[in-house]
Amino acid sequence: MNKIYKIIYSKTLGCLVVASESAKCAGGKKTARRNLVSMLAVSSLLSMPVFAGALPTGGQVVSGAASISSNGSAMTVHQSTDKMIANWQSFSIGADHSVTFNQPSASSVALNRVVGQDASQVLVT
Repeated sequence: MNKIYKIIYSKTLGCLVVASESAKCAGGKKTARRNLVSMLAVSSLLSMPVFAGALPTGGQVVSGAASISSNGSAMTVHQSTDKMIANWQSFSIGADHSVTFNQPSASSVALNRVVGQDASQVLVT
């Protein structure tokens, strides 16, 4: 069964929310038109790539030992201890970009914590 939803502004939550088609909007046609414009703006933003070719940023080793280097579209993390923790501002990888972790052994572990607000994206070619 198909369901139709609309995006409405919730004064209580202070943001746009998804509601069923039967949800009531205060304000009549003017509000409905504004909701349609908001919905189109949100849907166009969701279909656009957030970045055009990127590598993780703000990498900082907080436990263990490792070095982080970039060369063009490639990033390499050389881990020199079996356990390593790194904080990243963002951890997105653009199409035609790569991130390689070189670890001391097959039992090595790397914990990568993203502390920034943006969701990570990994794009493929």
